Amino acid sequence: MATTLNLGRVKGSFIYTGTGTDDAGIRSDLSSRGIAALQNDLYIGTADEKVYQYQVSENEGNWVYLFTMKGETGTGAPGPSGAAATISIGTVTTGAAGSQAQVTNAGTASAAVFNFVIPQGAKGADGAAGENGKTPTLTINENGELVAAFE
Repeated sequence: MATTLNLGRVKGSFIYTGTGTDDAGIRSDLSSRGIAALQNDLYIGTADEKVYQYQVSENEGNWVYLFTMKGETGTGAPGPSGAAATISIGTVTTGAAGSQAQVTNAGTASAAVFNFVIPQGAKGADGAAGENGKTPTLTINENGELVAAFE
């Protein structure tokens, strides 16, 4: 009967991520996941964006802080304001019924001129017939005004 021995990972560095922020926190995090670190493995703390390396010295391993992934906020003066962009309407064209509406920029990114193609609507249903119109009787009154009378 053959005996199988799992040696695990014997060479190469792994990179782990987790919420640990110091040696004890990283050990606890990895231990809870059944991970045993080896020399030069890396750990990225998602809580503080710091990178740690597992270093072994005299048979004792420790997670050592290397650097922070996120740089400090700059302190320089703000730059000047940029030029304001403009938008204007170019052409508006009626497209064929059932076609797609279109908008194209005939200008530039900072001076846009939008041309529109808007599809014609479908023909609507005929309306109800109206009443017959009446012809007015036109007269001019004593003030010289035109008066229309419908009977």
